[in-house]
Amino acid sequence: MFEVKDNPILEFHVRSSVEKTVKDHALRNLGFIAVSKHQRHANFDEASRWAARCGVKLSIFTDWATFYLACKCFAPASKEVFEGLAFRHILSRAFDLDVDRDGITTMRRNCATRC
Repeated sequence: MFEVKDNPILEFHVRSSVEKTVKDHALRNLGFIAVSKHQRHANFDEASRWAARCGVKLSIFTDWATFYLACKCFAPASKEVFEGLAFRHILSRAFDLDVDRDGITTMRRNCATRC
C-alpha cells in the first residue's frame, strides 16, 4: 500500500500510519511518498527499523525521481505501461493533492518517454 502525503511528514507521522494500517488492514508492505512542496529532509532510518521490528517493510520516497525508478524496476514488463500501473495511479492522486506541481509535471513527461 502506498500513502501519498500532501503535508510534510516526520517520524511520528510514519509510526502512527504504520500502526493504524497494520491494525485496520493487516498490511505488511507500506510505502510513503513524501513529496509535499514543504517537505523537509528527514531521516526515517529509526522509523524503518522500528517498522521492521513490527514485521512491516517500509519504503519512504522523498522525491519523484527515486519513486519512478523503483516503480520502473519492479513493474511487470509491459509495452503499454513502462513504469507500471501503480506509478500512474499514484501520480494521478498526487495531482489532486497539494504536492509539488513541478515534480508532477516532470514525472508525467517521464511516463511518456521510453528508452
